This record gives sequence, C-alpha cells and structure tokens, in this order.
Amino acid sequence: MKKNLDILIERGDAESPFVTVVFCAVISSMIIFFVFVVFFLHCTVYGSSMQPTLHTGDVILVSQYKTRIKSGDIIILDERSNKYKKVLIKRAAATEGEVFKFVKVGEYVDFYKKNSAGNFEKIIEPYINGPMKDDDFNKSLFTYDVEYTVPENHIFFLGDNRNDSSDSRAYNYARTEYIIGEKVFIAKKGTLFYFFLSIIYGADPVSEDAKL
Repeated sequence: MKKNLDILIERGDAESPFVTVVFCAVISSMIIFFVFVVFFLHCTVYGSSMQPTLHTGDVILVSQYKTRIKSGDIIILDERSNKYKKVLIKRAAATEGEVFKFVKVGEYVDFYKKNSAGNFEKIIEPYINGPMKDDDFNKSLFTYDVEYTVPENHIFFLGDNRNDSSDSRAYNYARTEYIIGEKVFIAKKGTLFYFFLSIIYGADPVSEDAKL
C-alpha cells in the first residue's frame, strides 16, 4: 500500500509544474484579453485614403481613452450618426484654435499653419503620398490664401493620400465628440501581431476607410 502511495505522490509531483504552467498561461491570457478588450478597439483599414501609411487590410489598435489630440495624430472618427454615415481613419491636420491656410504653388497646393510667433509656415508632412494637386483642390470647401481657424470642439482632418481622400476638404470640420480614439499601433497584414489581434478580436473589420 505504501508503495502505491509513493507512486501517486511521485506522479503528482511530476505533474504539478505542468499544471502550474498551464494555469498561469490561462490566467495571463485572460488578463491580456481583458486589457485589450476593455482598453482598446481594433479597426481594419479599407480604402486608399491613408496611403502610404495605411493600406487595405492593415489593422490599427485604437485607444478607447481619449487623450488630447495633437496635429499629426492618426484618429478614428465615427461619423455614422450624422450625414456622412461613415467611420473614417484620417490624420488630425489642425486642432481647436489653430489657424491654417492653403497656398497655391504652380499646380500644387501647400498647407500652412500659423506658429506661436503669429507667422504662417509651411507644414512639413513626410507621411503624405505626394502634395495636393490643384485640380482636386478645386472641389474643396476651402479656398486659397484664406485664413481659417478651427472652431471650438472641432478638428480639421486630412487623409495622407491627399489626392484620393474624402476629408475635411469635402466634409468640413468634425466635432471632437465623434473621435473614437487615436492610433496606438499599426499591425501590417501578415505580421505576427496582426495574427495575435485577429485571435483576440476576430476577423471583423472599422471604412474609408475603416471598419470597426
């Protein structure tokens, strides 16, 4: 009898590290899942308006906790409740109180903003897919050499693919209350992190841009 008991004890001792590892892995997975679901949203890019930064199929991890949006941030706008009926992934080009204007230079249009000294300076945007073309800008709600001030609780947004994007030039300013969140991380299609997010959130895509 004692011999059998010794065998059971030995087997239990041999299995306990494995059980502990499995238990810890399950608990860790639950915590990670909880953190991602509670604190973040994911959206899948659809369309070309944010190229070359984002392409169709890329997944963006979005913070659900709104911070102060700065010019240059990639944001997700939920415009489904108003006349636009879309979820948009765009870049914040100017925020509340900032003054900007467009300047025509030949066949292109440059984007200028007023600095702290009160002077206009051209905004360097290394992320855009080439400068705005005058041909497309003719359809804009905004015009050349006019100073615009972003209203309170609003934001002026543009796509990185300036010549193939429906943004503030067509929609006007967006209310900040429509901002779902800002980009935290970009998972390129086919990467390990993309696969990881697919497991957590499933394959549901956010429309022009994005699918939530």
